Amino acid sequence: MVQDKCKQCDLCLVCSGIEKDEILAPGSADALVALEVSEVLRPGFLELLKPDGVVVLNQQRIVPANTELAESPSIEAIRERLGTRRVVELDALREARAIGDEQGRVANVIALGVLSTLPPLSSIPQGVWRQAIARVSPREEIQRANVAAFVQGRQVTKRIEGRPEVASQMHG
Repeated sequence: MVQDKCKQCDLCLVCSGIEKDEILAPGSADALVALEVSEVLRPGFLELLKPDGVVVLNQQRIVPANTELAESPSIEAIRERLGTRRVVELDALREARAIGDEQGRVANVIALGVLSTLPPLSSIPQGVWRQAIARVSPREEIQRANVAAFVQGRQVTKRIEGRPEVASQMHG
């Protein structure tokens, strides 16, 4: 349940500068996006999700400075924490590289493309998503890159749902 309307775009999905507890009540989110795997471990993060909600989980793992890899939670531990929740996993950096973005600058828009295919957000027409992307893209070349990333993200879900060998990427 959105308690404060975002002024950045028509979709009100991601609002930089607004804390999650300012816009979401526990158990009110249809979907949560974690662009780094350990984000799901943040206190209160998973509690925002509705019982039938979905977590979009990017497989990127960032080990904080002054932390050893062995000290950070493994992907297995993170999956265990997710329990029986519905999860869609993706490798947004690999997907970004597949469309020519070697640095992965459009990884967040790829995740947005995945999110756009999941109910209830899948009921939002693609044109609305594209208009919102265009509105927040400051230059035409960035808009083109973001739209390409959005389309690539939509394809991720189709690949996951359509191929048994990657079905494990979508569980719950």
